[in-house]
Amino acid sequence: MGFIKSKSACKSLPKGDYLLLFKTSYVKCESCSVDDFESSRTFQLSLVYNKNRKLIIHESSNLKELSQWALDAAKALKLRIRDSASDRRNPKWITI
Repeated sequence: MGFIKSKSACKSLPKGDYLLLFKTSYVKCESCSVDDFESSRTFQLSLVYNKNRKLIIHESSNLKELSQWALDAAKALKLRIRDSASDRRNPKWITI
């Protein structure tokens, strides 16, 4: 795949169900409180597999950039995108 570059891969990617764009209240291992969630500007793109398992593919503070990344990944992996970053209370499927 062109968008994931690696000199050698230990394991292949699991067969994905869909890609998930979502807003997160943390940046990897940084701690934060629940109150930080609404003001958070960190978004993640995850590969959802086995119905509820997630593998973080990319993280960014720029939702537009991450959305383009999601489109490129969805085309390469032939998967749908679930957007819960734009409105977490009303997630929507993005048409590719």
